Amino acid sequence: MSLKVSASCNALILAAFIAAISSCSGKEKSSGDISTYQVSVEVDSLAIECPAEYRVLPSYTEVDCYTAENGNVMLATYNYKSNSIELLNLTDKRYARNIGLATDGPDGIPGSITWIQQIGCDSLLVFDRLKLYLVDSLGHVKNSYVLPGGANALTGRNARSNVACLYYDKTAGTVAYPVADGGKILLKEYSLAEGVEKSSVEICDDDPGGRYGFYRYPNVSVTDSVVIYNYAFDRGVKVMSRIDGSVRCYDYDSHIGGANPVECTGDPEEMTWHGFENPAYFDFTYLEGPGVYVQVALGATTVGDRSDMKVAAMSRPVFIRVFDPDFNMIDEIELAAGRFNPFCGWFTTDDGVMLFNDNALSPNDTEDTIRLSYYRLKAD
Repeated sequence: MSLKVSASCNALILAAFIAAISSCSGKEKSSGDISTYQVSVEVDSLAIECPAEYRVLPSYTEVDCYTAENGNVMLATYNYKSNSIELLNLTDKRYARNIGLATDGPDGIPGSITWIQQIGCDSLLVFDRLKLYLVDSLGHVKNSYVLPGGANALTGRNARSNVACLYYDKTAGTVAYPVADGGKILLKEYSLAEGVEKSSVEICDDDPGGRYGFYRYPNVSVTDSVVIYNYAFDRGVKVMSRIDGSVRCYDYDSHIGGANPVECTGDPEEMTWHGFENPAYFDFTYLEGPGVYVQVALGATTVGDRSDMKVAAMSRPVFIRVFDPDFNMIDEIELAAGRFNPFCGWFTTDDGVMLFNDNALSPNDTEDTIRLSYYRLKAD
């Protein structure tokens, strides 16, 4: 299926391009221009048969999608039930291999794993907020690093809180990562080669202080040149230059909602419901293929009865928001509700977004098969 997205289709978000950026007082404000970008969307499906003995999950949150040396698109996933990293070949639609991890001994990774990244054919980086580990294809720990502030690193993909990852710069041999430090969010950069902290820069000083339920920390995406951050309750975004520290702030009109987020400081059940009844906007990722940024968002639940919180969570609509390289919005694409895992059951490829078909309202009856929907974007 192919969907055409053009400027004429964007009447609902026209105000996004004349955005009023009132939340960026004291920083450089940006009003969006009408994007000249046009993209088309092709939707495909994948089914990967997996060996029963590996007890695969229907969806994963800690993942890394990369291109292997032979050109195959691969997905490294962390299976918390079997404490292993599973490699899926998305090109050939097959299960590639399993890498078992230890929790103690010389190869032990004792903490809760919140980030993985394949950095070579025989090398992975694994982070558990205690250390950063260099792991080979057999699960052996070849090296480990204690990251400054690592215990408070905001890494992980938690739809009830925030989404943030480490950024590994292979050329420089460094990792950059956000850290909560009191009411501030810092971006620290650590050199793996030298074993020292290279820099620590404040990127966010507007701590909401728990006023918006569990959304206390920002989503953070890091590239070699910018830091992109936003809170899940905020439909806008801020972009900080890693070169000169300047910050540009963007706000967008959105038919998803969230113009005036409602504060909530109640008990945990009240805060959970607050998360369901309001939109949630997650991290930004740049797609090399079409040359655009994408952001997955959840709409508010359409269920008004709190008696079944699972139905309220699983029935939320899912959206893919698309932005040009200057952060002008191109479109918001609404996906089927009740089909995907709303708890960060998605990831990006070089040219699109893949979502696991895993939802309690439409369960996957074949437990040894991983099913995905692939929304591939192409610049026209």
